[in-house]
Amino acid sequence: MKKRDLQIGGFFLAGILAIMVVLEFAGSSSFLSGYRNLDVYFDSVSGLEEGSLVKMEGVRVGNVRSIGFSSDGGRIKVSVRVRKDIPLNTNTVATVRLSSLLGTSYVNLSLGSPQGRALASGESLDGKTPHDFDKIIQDAGEFLDEAAQAATRLNSILTKVDKGEGSVGKIINEEDLYEAAQEMIFKANTSLDTIEDLAPVSFIAAVLGVAGTFY
Repeated sequence: MKKRDLQIGGFFLAGILAIMVVLEFAGSSSFLSGYRNLDVYFDSVSGLEEGSLVKMEGVRVGNVRSIGFSSDGGRIKVSVRVRKDIPLNTNTVATVRLSSLLGTSYVNLSLGSPQGRALASGESLDGKTPHDFDKIIQDAGEFLDEAAQAATRLNSILTKVDKGEGSVGKIINEEDLYEAAQEMIFKANTSLDTIEDLAPVSFIAAVLGVAGTFY
């Protein structure tokens, strides 16, 4: 009886190990999945991290699996997982784009041209990084600082008006509120105009987020 129990236990343990091996293999090689794995090489990947989105013309098609250095250490290797039904070929262009003013980024893939050869799982792409990408990140940070300063000023004015602080309340008028609001909009427009290839960001959403501090 003990021998039979040991045999059953051994088969059970072997089955669990086999399942673990299959799952590990499936996760690492896109086996039995609707995805293919590709390696993209960039000079800079500011704001990109494991789990970041991979998009094609604004549509989510995958995610970043890992980020490391190329074998020669000269470039950054970004391993991505992309849906198999997405048409990728040797003419596909991969770029790193900013997705928000918080500095997060994503990998964008172009459709490429029909003349290119279709890419299979395990192949690589030569990614392109905008020459001013680091400046985009810097400008985004400066914009947040300037917007925060303008928001603080506007919040201060509204607080004083609400409290009606004597002579201060008499000095504050609608023109001051208008100028403070205009300053926020001007700083936002000035900063955003200097950021090329930046994904559209709604300033209204930013204002609504700041407005939440007034209540």
